[in-house]
Amino acid sequence: GLGVDTLLPWQRVVIHHSWTYDGTAAGLADGGVYWSMVQTATGVRSGARTVLDTSPPAVLHRRLAVEAPHPSGTFLMNATATLCWRGMFTDAHTGIDAYDVALRTAAG
Repeated sequence: GLGVDTLLPWQRVVIHHSWTYDGTAAGLADGGVYWSMVQTATGVRSGARTVLDTSPPAVLHRRLAVEAPHPSGTFLMNATATLCWRGMFTDAHTGIDAYDVALRTAAG
């Protein structure tokens, strides 16, 4: 068996290669570490460690910084600038793997 902490018992899944379960109904907690397991009918098993992270990343109290060779207030004196957001976001459970960056003109 899976042990005394089994949240969902073995389910028979015939001819499929995936299975979706409702973590809320199973009582899974945000930030909890769980093991997902699959086994063949003959008992060969494989498992994967999973952290449930349903909470979004949070924005800390810091603004996006524009770093340029010669900044002058809010104006850039050079066509090259660097955006810096180090320490601006946090995620308590799994961290942040990637960011999306955009550059736009002012709305008109």
